[in-house]
Amino acid sequence: MKMSTRGRFGLRSLLHLAARGENGPVSVSEIASEMDVSSDYLMQLFVKLRREGLLESMRGPRGGFKFARPAESITIGDVVRSVEGSLSPIHCVEEEPGRVIEEGDAELCEKAPTCPSRKAWVYITKKLVSLFDSITLADILRTGEEKGLLAV
Repeated sequence: MKMSTRGRFGLRSLLHLAARGENGPVSVSEIASEMDVSSDYLMQLFVKLRREGLLESMRGPRGGFKFARPAESITIGDVVRSVEGSLSPIHCVEEEPGRVIEEGDAELCEKAPTCPSRKAWVYITKKLVSLFDSITLADILRTGEEKGLLAV
């Protein structure tokens, strides 16, 4: 499974915003310039992140985007789902935040109820969901010593 630029840039841009602290809204062009990416592309991502309740937008000369809730409560899973969709690496295993739907869904795949490999995909998806939902933006910004898993 490879993360697309939406997932990578979505997470990077929110980390840029979180690193600034609670100093009010920041313009997309400012973050795009720091990240060396297109403002238009970043705006598309920020619109999705706003729609999903992770960001708030403010208009005007001092406008821009700010977090709708604390960085301590926004997980990697929240960000990736907002810009990519499901965390499941395979289309026949549905995923909701913090939960994997295990029953076979004939609408997704007619073989799902009897597929021998589906158990493995459900297991893998559960692990991914658990990991992505356990790491917050604030965790990433910390040195990693507290959690250990982010220390490099």
